[in-house]
Amino acid sequence: MIMPVFNARDHVSQALDSVLSQTCRDFEVVLIDDGSTDGGGEILRGYAERDERIRLFVQQNRGLIETLNRGFALARGEFLARMDADDVSLPERFARQLDYLTEHTDVAGLGCALQYMSDDGLLPRTLRHPTEPEEVRREMLQHSALAHPTVMLRAAAVSELGGYRAAFRHAEDYDLWLRLAERWDLANLPDVLLHYRLHAGQVSMKHIDQQVLSSIGARAAARIRRETGEDPTREMSAMGTDELAVLGVASDEIERALFVDLVFKANHTAAMGLHDEAAALAQRIATRDWPESLRRGAPAELAWIRAKIRLSRGEYVRALPQLARACVSRPGRFLGAVLRRG
Repeated sequence: MIMPVFNARDHVSQALDSVLSQTCRDFEVVLIDDGSTDGGGEILRGYAERDERIRLFVQQNRGLIETLNRGFALARGEFLARMDADDVSLPERFARQLDYLTEHTDVAGLGCALQYMSDDGLLPRTLRHPTEPEEVRREMLQHSALAHPTVMLRAAAVSELGGYRAAFRHAEDYDLWLRLAERWDLANLPDVLLHYRLHAGQVSMKHIDQQVLSSIGARAAARIRRETGEDPTREMSAMGTDELAVLGVASDEIERALFVDLVFKANHTAAMGLHDEAAALAQRIATRDWPESLRRGAPAELAWIRAKIRLSRGEYVRALPQLARACVSRPGRFLGAVLRRG
């Protein structure tokens, strides 16, 4: 198990307890304190002193990619499990993934379904990706089909590819999955084996723009590798609009991808009842100067998001005007969803 920790004092005990309570007992935890400043180091030291399976390393802040790669280099096992310091693994996670990888030797990376949680408890939403390797490979052409904190990887495969790459910051996992899928199979278990904490401080909330740029770059690089056998991103250290232009990505494609991601995350957080986060994302959609092709659809999307925020708060009457506005603007997009909800 590789677990980087940065300022996770409030949640790391729950995360470590879930790891140490696995039904599979034969594993080590490579625990890396990446320069935390919240005073949580004492908690980590306490766990390392109480359980010999924990190997604690403390370093100045290096960021997630460098810390993960260091963790992979320090790990001594055949398999590398990942988890973040604010999530919770269910007791049978390691055993189930080990059994599958032992039986399916062509699979280099295995994820699982997850259920979302907040500091108040479990949320009524799950994330499930395709389970079979061919389905995973097809979905990977559009977006990541393995949830990063759920994966267990073959150490030899990760080492052969050189681990995560700095150019794909905030989508480093997606880039690695794409490269793994070119040589091995990837799969997911269908069952929920991890509870994923959802909060505003996550990378996917704070760094949406860079995550979108890196994701587009990962897909473009994979396409070029398939077509030419060469990787034009091999020497890149960052992924911005200039680098994407080199990869043949037009600016309109970048804007569309950002729009879609913001809309998805705003709808997602609104449905979870995370009202402030959803409202902040909606504000970003409302104030950005989108290209004309996107500007026409933005009001309907915003009306729908704001209606979902009000519905999740129980403000049904106040939600009606927003629902009506969304359905009138784009009836094919929203009316069916309203009827299904009813």
